[in-house]
Amino acid sequence: MEPLPGQSITPPLRGPVDSPNLACSESLSGHTAEAIDHLRSAVGASEKLRADAREDSDFDPIRDEPTFEALISE
Repeated sequence: MEPLPGQSITPPLRGPVDSPNLACSESLSGHTAEAIDHLRSAVGASEKLRADAREDSDFDPIRDEPTFEALISE
């Protein structure tokens, strides 16, 4: 199904539930800045998500990024 002109195909975010999933997806897709932005939203809502990101292999593609390292070490 094609979106109407001016309509997004991305459903609205549901807060911290969607942010970590989007962060993982963006990381695996090679979209580093977007992954970090979504992860920042997720860890801002839950310290558990920050801890989870330290171990989640979905973040391996961005693990060596200084911004990622700073974000998960806060």
